[in-house]
Amino acid sequence: MGAYQCSRYCDCSNNTDTDISKKEKLKQEASRIVENDLMKRFKNNQQRYYQMIQQQQQKQYPSIGNGYYNKFQLFERFSSTHVQDVYEFEELIGKGHFAQVYKVHSVVDPTRKYAIKSIDKNTISEKSLRRVNIEIENLKLFDHPNIIKYHGTFIDQRNIHIVMELCEGGEVFQKITNQPMPELESSQVITQVLYTLKYLHSLNIAHRDLKPENIMFSEIIESQSGAESTFNDPEIKIIDFGLSKKISKGQLITEDTIIQDQPRFTMHQEMFNSIVGTPYYVAPEVLSQYYDERCDIWSVGVIMYILLCGYPPFNGKTSRDVIHALKQGYVNFKGEEWSHVSDEAKDLIQRLIKKQESRISIEEAIRHKWFDDMRMQKKTLSSSSTHLDSSIQITQNLDEFEQHIFERLMRHKKLCRFQQIILKFLFDLIQSSVLKPYIRVFQAADQSGNGCVTFADFYSFMRTFDLKLTLDQLQSIFTSINISGSICITYSEFMMAAIDFEKFVQPQDLDYAFKYFDTTNQGIISHKDIMSIKRRKGIVVSKSECKQIIRDAVKNKSDQIKFDQFTKIMYQAFD
Repeated sequence: MGAYQCSRYCDCSNNTDTDISKKEKLKQEASRIVENDLMKRFKNNQQRYYQMIQQQQQKQYPSIGNGYYNKFQLFERFSSTHVQDVYEFEELIGKGHFAQVYKVHSVVDPTRKYAIKSIDKNTISEKSLRRVNIEIENLKLFDHPNIIKYHGTFIDQRNIHIVMELCEGGEVFQKITNQPMPELESSQVITQVLYTLKYLHSLNIAHRDLKPENIMFSEIIESQSGAESTFNDPEIKIIDFGLSKKISKGQLITEDTIIQDQPRFTMHQEMFNSIVGTPYYVAPEVLSQYYDERCDIWSVGVIMYILLCGYPPFNGKTSRDVIHALKQGYVNFKGEEWSHVSDEAKDLIQRLIKKQESRISIEEAIRHKWFDDMRMQKKTLSSSSTHLDSSIQITQNLDEFEQHIFERLMRHKKLCRFQQIILKFLFDLIQSSVLKPYIRVFQAADQSGNGCVTFADFYSFMRTFDLKLTLDQLQSIFTSINISGSICITYSEFMMAAIDFEKFVQPQDLDYAFKYFDTTNQGIISHKDIMSIKRRKGIVVSKSECKQIIRDAVKNKSDQIKFDQFTKIMYQAFD
């Protein structure tokens, strides 16, 4: 039996006592290894790794993180290349208080689509600038399948341009304006939101602005009209981290209320009268300015309520009315829409929308019976329906697929830094629908559910396939995959080791990667190009370090790479 069936995503209800006993023994053995050996060899934990990066940034730019943001210090960290030399703007797809979002494509390959958030830097306030800086810094650090991918920042004379992946499916909000979302699909959305929050909270970060408008579908969801058994397996991406905040363990925030009580409303046109700037999704303790990361859990409950019925649990004619209703905390399930919703779903909502001290935890929410019921329903549907999402069809043979991934991980070899950089770029090009079965294996390996694979997770996962693997063998493989050198393998690191790049990367992909990194359009990639690409993400790398990256790749004293060398180097990485 593959590790997937024994994971938290298991659809199987027939595990034998022997299987459970074997798994528990592996977990206990892994725990002993962590205690007796792992901590001696890997001293930094995941949070310390991210803190180290932030501390390095603060040494270079002392204003970051101390409450004061100098515009020029923010601007000088990023690329001054004109954004239209790299991307061509197609159409406006969104508009916020101080930003506009555009659909764009790459100048060197118009088939590569992205989203760019453009902010007028000359009119932006210091408070809004802080939010921009927080969002950029967080996007640089996050590495999770359900968080929007960040591709870089360009700053010209007028605007700050933040480049991100394009989510073709649009906002979750837009999908529920005409009718509620089916319960099974709602469970898929809420599951992903909860695991993403678990990842964020493990980094001591609260999102503080969770709402359907900030949850995107990565791809267009096509419905089969008239097919009762239709099931979509939507992948979501959480966006907009401008209000996110670092919260230390046990710390309570006692300032900066997010939502201001407003006597008048601004309405979304063509929506279900959602109110901009009102506290539909905000926990009552936030309004009292005495809260912690648990405020996000309340927001999940409100989102779940809206998905299932199409309107918010707390309403009113004015902002004050809404605030009064949410402080009362009474959740009503009397509408006709709720007659078709399970009691388990209602129970979970009530546990999520409770006062802070009695609110369900993320771990408890993830283990709620509603998700078990939905997984069983999905399993029944997948065995009988002819209208299946392609990823469901693929993952029906996950035993064989996991074995294949195990074999790839066993063969993994350490790559040079140039190969690592290009491989990450190529990974970001692969469509989400293709990655779904790989993501499921990553989730099976991430047994703690924190969004990364610790050595204990890796040890238990790998030995599910081969009990003869030794500690030294597994540590060697773990270290080769663990590019960052932290105590855990990140999502991208795992995927870069697991994915069959030779299957998914076409010659045109390598051609695009080369042209993207050839920033001067001279037919070569030099150390200057590496410095320029790094700067697009706000990473300052020395000239000598970039030269060494090139030299290690070509294995001589040359500090430039031509296209034929480039393809040879990358095909070696695919083997």
